[in-house]
Amino acid sequence: MKKIRFIAAVAAFCLLLTSSGLAAVLGSLSDGYITTAPGGIRLAKGVYWTGNNYRTENYIEYSPSNEVFPVVAYGSKVTNYGNFSSMAALEESRGRRVIAGINGDYFNTWDYQPLGIVITEGILRSSDGGNWAVGFHADGTALMGKPSMKMTVTIGPDVYTLACVNKAMNSAEYSFFTSDYAPDTKYRSAARYAVLNLLSDEEFTVSCELDFEVEEIIETDKAFDIPDEKYVLALADTADEWRKEGMDGLETGSVVTVKIESAPGWSEVSYAVGSLYKLLTRGREEPYPDNDQAPRTAVGLKADGTVLFYTIDGRQSGYSVGASMSVLAKRLSELGCVEACIMDGGGSTGINAMYIGDKTYSQINRPSDGRPRAVTNYIMLVSTAPQTGRASQLALYPLSSHVLPGARIKFDVKAADAGGYAASVPSAVSFGVEGAIGSIDADGVYTASGTGRGKITADGPGQSGARVDVNVVETPDLITIRDGATNRILSKIEIMPGETAELKANAAANYTELVSDNSCYEWSVTGDIGSIDEEGRFTAAAVFAEGSIEVTAGKKTVTIPVKVAYPAGIFEDVTETDEFFEAVKYVTEAGLFNGMSQSEFMPYSDMTRAMFATVLWRAEGQPEIEYKDVFSDVPEGKWYTPAVIWADSEGIVRGYGDGLFGVSDPITTEQAAVILYRYAQSKNADAFPDDSDPEYFDDFPEASEYALPALNWAYSTGIMRKGDESAPGPREATHRHIVASAFMNYSAYSIDVLKEMA
Repeated sequence: MKKIRFIAAVAAFCLLLTSSGLAAVLGSLSDGYITTAPGGIRLAKGVYWTGNNYRTENYIEYSPSNEVFPVVAYGSKVTNYGNFSSMAALEESRGRRVIAGINGDYFNTWDYQPLGIVITEGILRSSDGGNWAVGFHADGTALMGKPSMKMTVTIGPDVYTLACVNKAMNSAEYSFFTSDYAPDTKYRSAARYAVLNLLSDEEFTVSCELDFEVEEIIETDKAFDIPDEKYVLALADTADEWRKEGMDGLETGSVVTVKIESAPGWSEVSYAVGSLYKLLTRGREEPYPDNDQAPRTAVGLKADGTVLFYTIDGRQSGYSVGASMSVLAKRLSELGCVEACIMDGGGSTGINAMYIGDKTYSQINRPSDGRPRAVTNYIMLVSTAPQTGRASQLALYPLSSHVLPGARIKFDVKAADAGGYAASVPSAVSFGVEGAIGSIDADGVYTASGTGRGKITADGPGQSGARVDVNVVETPDLITIRDGATNRILSKIEIMPGETAELKANAAANYTELVSDNSCYEWSVTGDIGSIDEEGRFTAAAVFAEGSIEVTAGKKTVTIPVKVAYPAGIFEDVTETDEFFEAVKYVTEAGLFNGMSQSEFMPYSDMTRAMFATVLWRAEGQPEIEYKDVFSDVPEGKWYTPAVIWADSEGIVRGYGDGLFGVSDPITTEQAAVILYRYAQSKNADAFPDDSDPEYFDDFPEASEYALPALNWAYSTGIMRKGDESAPGPREATHRHIVASAFMNYSAYSIDVLKEMA
């Protein structure tokens, strides 16, 4: 049943679609939803088609209320760090119930120090660094702007500028530390420190004038430990004589005064976090330096006081390529924001929220790092609503569906009480369908029919019901046929007489994959090639034949050429009992390899550098290359010349650096892995990330360190496989059959990656 030979579709699934949706700043709307979450906040997701790729946004929208309010969260110290879960656990240990949040301020990656202000519970934890900020009052209303902090310290008759509070120590002016900062000052050069006691019960805020008494003066050239519940005034030995005289005048019992002033409004905020750039001010775009497409996080403020926590994912082709700051500002304006600040983005971009019926929050975006990144601080939404345990609101999942007629979806219903806590689903819940889009049974199994948009509903006695959107598409924009065993997209099938093949159809419309199964399509064959049933099971005829398989949904039909035949004789030195038989068949039929003669493949011969470059060039479609006199051993007109020049120009295969390419030199196993890894990254860098953990190489201590990431990738993905003791080691010349297997496995792997991105 598995004797199918196929040629995969050249382009990615997602890039072949042709229809368009609602135009927006981000592109054409392809998919998305808006739903209510615990605390009355709204969660929204949008997927947009840019014309050649996707952008995926997620955002939280809330209106200030007594039951849901924002807080700024950080670790046990301002310079500590953690992922969202660890930081939320700290907040929950303080009795707060976290229901949503995003990553906060930019930070120094070497010490996790936030660049801007940090205020929690009205207390200044770190000064603003001259940056923008997002602040929140006790009632949850937001403020955006620059705190513009002015800080001084008075010692005797002199008033000195205070450079910072809980920031990296200034080498020229006075710095101030509290035990919120870190275990020590992190300054490892000569300096003097005055340990201080606060002489009143007043709080240390962004608008205060406080007197402190000197407890002791310490000089050291090491980082100074900050005592708990004490304050430290610091001055580096690199400061000028006037400031040193101030520190020299201090002794035990001396009184110093710290005065902090800020821009209007900031003294009233309960929480605040820094922002490196402002995006919108009174509806107008601010200037900003960074306009590369990237993952982004932002906070937006509407004229009515509604606040948006916004993210757009990026650096993931086929899922989301991100946005420039300009596009981000325009998108927030499009959503109704008049003020907006950007937060830390890139791999730090993360948004978490609790769905109705869930017991905890979920990460609802897809970080470009592949996992949540630890950051310095977060903005979190916490709820004070009490738990009743009585279901009062229902939710249906999935939140949005696009289907072909005949498709079936099981809808799950969840429940929460009035406080947003998960509750038992009432037994009397009833399902329904709004619109002529099909039917749903008592167990929530929906069967699509008709065409157009409608809703699936769930209602129960005494609960607010749930409604989710369903779009039934009669005619898709694209149908693809896959090998049912491997899920690889097929553009051609070659099968042995009498064999069977399980095929699988998929469809998409408006750049979105449609829910379907094989029964949603009409399957037929042309020519005397065999038969196919309604589930896509193809049985080849017992004789040689050529024809096609046709698959139809609505008015869309895709045709797959089919050839029923025994495989052509390969080579005298390659038999079906050889483990590399399929690999040799694949590379020769795909036109990647030639035999060493008409009858011999010579599988155990060394693979040369010229051969390897030529295989890559053929895999790329043999692009035309203008000859360049790059290498002295690569003259014009040789069979390998265009391949070598192309590989060098693409940075995939390099020469030796002395004007030689080494065309006849054998290529080693590790060199082959590195070159194939570079080729994979050139096709899609985000899909083939660097992974330097050499977990597969306990048996290969001789492998070169530079090759470990590529070797790890090649072996962990199955592109290369360990052989017996006689197999070439990493630094030994590799064989033609090993390279053939690697290219066959790489083809399968790259198609699987494209499938995941689609």
